[in-house]
Amino acid sequence: MGNKRKELVKVHSVGSNYDGVTGSITLVTYKNITIGIDCGAYQGSSKLKDYQINKSMFKDMSIKNISAFAFTHQNFDHIGNICQLFNQGGNPTLYMVDGSYKLAELMFKDSLKIMNADSMYLSKKYGKEYKPLFTEDDVEKVLYNTIEYKYNEKFKINDYMSIEFIPAGHIYLSAQIILYIEDNNFKRKILFTGDLGNLQLEKPLVEKFQPVKNCSLMVAECTYAMAENKCTPKHKEQDLIAIKKQINKTCFHKKGSLLFGAFALQRSLDILVDLYTIWEETKFSYPVYLDTPLGVNILKVMEEYTRSDIIKKLIEWDNLKFIDKFEDTQKIMYSETPAIICSSSGFAQGGRILAYFTEILPHKKNCLVSVGYCSPESNMGMVKQRKPIQIMHEGELKEYEVKCDILEINSYSSHMQSDDMLSYYSTIQCDKIVLNHGDNSKKYEFAELLDETLSEKFKTPKVFVMNRGEYITV
Repeated sequence: MGNKRKELVKVHSVGSNYDGVTGSITLVTYKNITIGIDCGAYQGSSKLKDYQINKSMFKDMSIKNISAFAFTHQNFDHIGNICQLFNQGGNPTLYMVDGSYKLAELMFKDSLKIMNADSMYLSKKYGKEYKPLFTEDDVEKVLYNTIEYKYNEKFKINDYMSIEFIPAGHIYLSAQIILYIEDNNFKRKILFTGDLGNLQLEKPLVEKFQPVKNCSLMVAECTYAMAENKCTPKHKEQDLIAIKKQINKTCFHKKGSLLFGAFALQRSLDILVDLYTIWEETKFSYPVYLDTPLGVNILKVMEEYTRSDIIKKLIEWDNLKFIDKFEDTQKIMYSETPAIICSSSGFAQGGRILAYFTEILPHKKNCLVSVGYCSPESNMGMVKQRKPIQIMHEGELKEYEVKCDILEINSYSSHMQSDDMLSYYSTIQCDKIVLNHGDNSKKYEFAELLDETLSEKFKTPKVFVMNRGEYITV
């Protein structure tokens, strides 16, 4: 009699993270059991393109057959489509790092508000209905199905699969995910790096990166593959000097205001910590406004769960004011008093930062601080190119020219830098490495460099660049 063909594990690239850097979704199937790693939203283009891509994200998936999802962290490009999956009939169990539930609740409810506003905007602009992709009921279903586990705790999710969260060092409560498949003598260990942390800089409240030593298959991010390292302590010091000079130029000499565009989760905190550091040195008197309700709530959650000294210092800092009501936002917008404002989101595709744009952008006395990468097609990307943008303001769609100063800061990246990725990926003992979550051309360049480095170390893993829709077996 012939030998029965051995069933393998299938890893399927279904998200837009296999074409770029957002919309992370990977499916894993063994013996007709399918689970997902991350379920993120596509971000970075126009509101219309984002809506269209996200609406069609699941068109080729049998979402009712996906029994579970595990999440590497709470950024929208890694969790932002899970509510839509429930809206379309999915009902998987969801696994997150211990402490993530509160963050997820905040993120989902905030994204629901933004999505409803975007749907109204698109419907008004294009003269047809753009229905929201999920509802409040879907958010509640997602939260009800969520289970948390601590780092380094292996837990079983079905007859053949177990999961373990390993600190990634990227942002607060970020994780690498190890998926174990164990079926009698058949054993596989698959590592999903998620987004890995920048090892060059200390990050407040971020769990220290923990390398994994071995696996069968590594699905590895390469966001900054082949990129020049601009996130060293030296670069951070230079950026702090630039911010300090800009505060003096804008607030003191020009009597204007400084607006930081930043993501509510982690990035806003990093900016506030640095502003506090500058204040300790200069004792500037200007008010600092954290005007992102999501960011304020995240800060409060982190205070409750971490009992951190730096969070306590920020909350007790007299200069720092937390803004909740939009009426207070409007008072700040129209005030002649110089101020420093931190508002979300980083790509400026939504959120209160757009309201500030209407007053900050047209006036030469002000300054916009762009922090880190943003898509050239996003509102922030357009502004950095000094192209006029359209904003829905006071019920009307208006165009705003960019006359303010623009300061670009690049040392805040929470992503692992190219040299550190190369070192990690060429050190781990594994059979196959699949690269995702990066610019397509850079992924292929990095794959060649990684191949060369592995050869120099007399290691033999095969390196693949997997495009969306492809799969690999292990």
